[in-house]
Amino acid sequence: MSFSDLLRHLSPRSSLRVTFFDPAFSSSESRPTSRSPLDLSSVASLNDLHGTVTAIHASSTFHLFSAEQQAALVRAVAALLSPVPGSIIFGAHVGLPKKGIVQEEMFGGTVDIHCYDPESWNKPWGDAGSFKTEAILKEAIGPNGKMGWRMVWSAMVNLT
Repeated sequence: MSFSDLLRHLSPRSSLRVTFFDPAFSSSESRPTSRSPLDLSSVASLNDLHGTVTAIHASSTFHLFSAEQQAALVRAVAALLSPVPGSIIFGAHVGLPKKGIVQEEMFGGTVDIHCYDPESWNKPWGDAGSFKTEAILKEAIGPNGKMGWRMVWSAMVNLT
């Protein structure tokens, strides 16, 4: 998928000409499209997008939930993806070198944050379908000013 294809799927109502972003595309060329962009005004719920989305960005989301809720969220967003090889969800969230719980002081109390490590992040995606997952940890400074970990990841539909 080219960058302009990604932009078209991420922002189908954009007034920008996506061809502007693709250096391999000349303005004098016409590019065939495999399908027309989705009319988002017809979408009443996320269920309407089931099996139609080719790219999803989801950062700073999963770690807000328990392990069971994260697994359910993985299944829910996985169901939105088109079953075409290369459909992808990607993002970043709090992670750890070894799966576990981080306790953070927030909103006047202590919050437990369930964190995956890059290897354990494969399990919820494997349970959701055929996905090729990649994840790495990066050191990051948390909102409390302390050093922590951010897991940058992707899960791509893999029908092979």
